[in-house]
Amino acid sequence: MSLHGSPMVRSSLAAAIFLFSATTVGAQTWPVCFEDGAILTPEGYRALREAREAYEQGPAWASTVTLYAQPGYDEADPAAKERLTVVHLEVIHAGFSPAIEILKPYESAEPHCVSISVRRLEAGRPPSLRTWHYYPVFFDSGSAVVDPKAMSALRVYAATYQPGMRVVLHGFTDTAGSPEVNLALSRRRIDAVTDAFIRLGVHARDVETTAYGETNLMRPTADGVSYWMNRRVGIDMRMQPR
Repeated sequence: MSLHGSPMVRSSLAAAIFLFSATTVGAQTWPVCFEDGAILTPEGYRALREAREAYEQGPAWASTVTLYAQPGYDEADPAAKERLTVVHLEVIHAGFSPAIEILKPYESAEPHCVSISVRRLEAGRPPSLRTWHYYPVFFDSGSAVVDPKAMSALRVYAATYQPGMRVVLHGFTDTAGSPEVNLALSRRRIDAVTDAFIRLGVHARDVETTAYGETNLMRPTADGVSYWMNRRVGIDMRMQPR
């Protein structure tokens, strides 16, 4: 079963839109293993380097990357979650695109290992723009505080940032409260996410914001309804290809 439906993966995974079609023509897979806790072994780092070299052998937009969780992955296991987050960050730091799938455990992976797979593609015409749509940051009712779970997700998102990218933030509320109060609240939520991104290394000049208040609801409701899906900041990153 795919892990895409789990809240942890949705909150830490960048979903990339590629404006071209491609078919898989081959794949290589490497185990990426850990010592005690969430510390990668030297062989784990070597596997990431080898995967990166394989990724770079083809022309741009000719490969995709997939991470497979460790066998028996359990979201309730803090160590397993931390390992998946650590390897996701290390993959990004190694220079991979943030367009990384996280899927079910790879059947042949060793215990305490995740796997990274590089698939070779037959690519069509490359796009003129890359846009990554991230799972939103959600807020408690009336709050503009970024909670620890959201901060963990923003840490992953910020790792995909490069100076010159546009970080586009859209702030929203539910319909509880007046339109004026909600518009101001959506601005405070944007400010909170912006501040978090800046602390994580995003340049303030690269952040673009729009506050919508209680308009553009993710889940339409009647007036005066407090609903969690509508209390959010949407996050996109846009970058011209090299």
